[in-house]
Amino acid sequence: MGTTIIGLVITLICALPIILWSLNSYKKKKKKVELLKNLAKENNCKIGQFDLASKILIAIDKSSQKIFHFRWIEDRTSNQVVDINDLKSCEVNNFTKKSSNKKSYSATIERIELIVKHQDVKKSDIALEFYNIENDGINLGDELMLAEKWCNIINRKIESLSKQKAES
Repeated sequence: MGTTIIGLVITLICALPIILWSLNSYKKKKKKVELLKNLAKENNCKIGQFDLASKILIAIDKSSQKIFHFRWIEDRTSNQVVDINDLKSCEVNNFTKKSSNKKSYSATIERIELIVKHQDVKKSDIALEFYNIENDGINLGDELMLAEKWCNIINRKIESLSKQKAES
């Protein structure tokens, strides 16, 4: 009986930091999603598909065709809203620094962005940053895969809207 109680206490002591970390992580994610919902509401939108990474939140409103992009850098939050109806294309821009010596060659990703191009050539391209080594450190996660995924989503949406306009 005493051994069981001691075992349970030790298990609880070991599990408590993990439980607290999980709860804190859940609260942070919930707060980020609330920011997204509030921005969507301000733009008369409802969020359809979205992805949340550690410092990135990207979403799309299917009815009004808007992209919402959030980026957290330390204590700052930046957000952008882009209307897909105004876009011509989207591409992933992957800035890589290459270095080599006699024995090896290496490439370090320094920045990952989604570049959305306007139909109107007078308007500047918009860069939606997913990763920047200066702000995020050297720990690159799923940002490249996430950028490629959303590039495909946006390009498919642009293509679909172009076909609808051509049929009209």
